[in-house]
Amino acid sequence: MKHSIENKIILVTGASRGIGYATSLKLAKYGAQLILASRNLKDLENFREKIQTFGKTPSIIQTNVTENKDLENLFSIINKDYGKLDGAFNNSGILENPNHLHNIQEEEFWDLVKTNIYGTWMCMKNEINLMLKSKSGSIVNCSSINGSKGNPKHPIYTATKHAIIGLTKSAAISYAKNSIRVNAISPGPTETKMMTKIDDSIPEKKQSINNWIPFGRYAKPEEIAESVIWLLSNKSNYITGSVISIDGGVSAS
Repeated sequence: MKHSIENKIILVTGASRGIGYATSLKLAKYGAQLILASRNLKDLENFREKIQTFGKTPSIIQTNVTENKDLENLFSIINKDYGKLDGAFNNSGILENPNHLHNIQEEEFWDLVKTNIYGTWMCMKNEINLMLKSKSGSIVNCSSINGSKGNPKHPIYTATKHAIIGLTKSAAISYAKNSIRVNAISPGPTETKMMTKIDDSIPEKKQSINNWIPFGRYAKPEEIAESVIWLLSNKSNYITGSVISIDGGVSAS
């Protein structure tokens, strides 16, 4: 059966790993025409070979979302090669090492703000400009369960994820009359390299988190991906400004 995402032109940032990778793979299986952006070109090149087995060749563009020249190049290529954009998953993001607020250095603060807030905002700005031409589109931003609560060991990351929800809701109101939908996902702990790095530094932390999650385990990236694809597809046509919690019951407890 044909999926409603088939032949849609979809941009995924942070596409080479974790949730971005899993989402891109599923989008390819469903027949989307993908534009994959990531800092790591080699990972993208390897990923392209895998994506091609589903019948379409994705565009791969090395992109650091904190660099204006990279973003100008990315959206120039999209405009030139496709002339429009049906959907986007703004997934690029970084996490600081666990620390209390007074111990965080200014450089680390700005790295988080530039990647998670500025990068998301700049991607949205360019995506919306393309979508306004066709008066349609769907944007999904990646927030976190930390976007609706506090986290004493990740205060700056938490602040950036709150900001992403603010950007999402504000843009949803602004562009609803243009049939541009803007939503966010709010994942809980997920089996990604970013989380593994933190877990490895504190071995007992993963078991503690598993005990905290009602489902008793981390999410798989593929489980997050299905919600992203649903929000990008026509099946969620009347949903905008929403934040979908995908956290194994954490937000309910």
